[in-house]
Amino acid sequence: MNEGEGGLSLFRAYRALPKYRPLIKYLSEDGIKVILQKTENYYMQEQSKNMNQADIPLFFNIDEKNRSVELTEKGVEYLSKGENDPNLFVLPDITKEIQELTSRETKEVIKLTDEKETLIQEYSVKSRRLHATSQLLKAYTLFDKIRNT
Repeated sequence: MNEGEGGLSLFRAYRALPKYRPLIKYLSEDGIKVILQKTENYYMQEQSKNMNQADIPLFFNIDEKNRSVELTEKGVEYLSKGENDPNLFVLPDITKEIQELTSRETKEVIKLTDEKETLIQEYSVKSRRLHATSQLLKAYTLFDKIRNT
């Protein structure tokens, strides 16, 4: 196995579905887990500055240690397909936008209460949507299914 490309593919598979049984079985083979760890160390160095390169083809990634699931840019694009809002799953920087509205109020000497309420409501809806999506992905990928036998 070419450690560079193969290690990256293995690392991506692990970031996407760490509990996938065939992957777990493959990682138990001699030397494979070492390749995964070397690749992970490379992408995690310097505050994970290269991690976005590893996650480019993924729709989401899973941090099994922290039990978190995060949509990638590709995942956001995929889930937003067919919608009018390409930022359907992107939370705005609400602090910055409220400050901009407040600044506009001061300059133009007008009240922008409705715009602020709309911004807060939109943030709340997007936040709930992101949370629900994250929880669904987490439940589907991290937790074992209980089977009735």
